[in-house]
Amino acid sequence: MLLSLIPQEEAGRYFSLMLLSARAAAVAGPLIGGFTIDALEPSFGTGFAYRAAVGTIGVMFVVAAFLLRGVPDRAVTTQVPVRVAAAD
Repeated sequence: MLLSLIPQEEAGRYFSLMLLSARAAAVAGPLIGGFTIDALEPSFGTGFAYRAAVGTIGVMFVVAAFLLRGVPDRAVTTQVPVRVAAAD
């Protein structure tokens, strides 16, 4: 999908940006989950705190899906010619 959205000559730049954002998400996700658990556990208990942490991850998925709606669909579609065998 990424290659269909970017210029061919700038592929390295965009792939490194994708790698950087993936690594940032690998750090930010557990931090947000940990802060959620740490903030809610004393007041609401362990069970609710962990469920709320999973809920924050669900909210992040919904926000990401909403943001990705604006990405154009430039998927390369190629049509393969179909040859029909002649009946004998």
